[in-house]
Amino acid sequence: MKSLPVIFYPKALRLLYNKNKGKKLNLFFPQTFNDYINHMKLFDSVPLSLKTQLTNKLEVRNYIENIIGDKYFKKIYAVYNSFDEINIEDIPIPFFLKTNHGCKWQVLIENREYFQNNYLSLKKNFNSWLRINYAYA
Repeated sequence: MKSLPVIFYPKALRLLYNKNKGKKLNLFFPQTFNDYINHMKLFDSVPLSLKTQLTNKLEVRNYIENIIGDKYFKKIYAVYNSFDEINIEDIPIPFFLKTNHGCKWQVLIENREYFQNNYLSLKKNFNSWLRINYAYA
């Protein structure tokens, strides 16, 4: 799509959608959720920088905190870039260990012993979650 002139985007989206779904895509008068999502790809006026910010759970928190404050949020005790950075002694028990970019990817850590006894399997799971990049899925 990068090399395709912008004027051909609607036709290309329709063809691709029809090929993958076997249905017509209604870009100009969206009726279904898929119609609307594809319509937004072409015609939405929300700045790309805001869309990018709102795809990140932590950035959404920051965005909302700036508007209404943080009184509606659960406390985040720590943010790590890798599993190996986790210092279990710094986090109050119980807690949820989760990724920032997935859904239903969390583990309840009810005590430190569970974390220590299952360290390798937790790390394997967590690292497999981190490898998934939804931009390309």
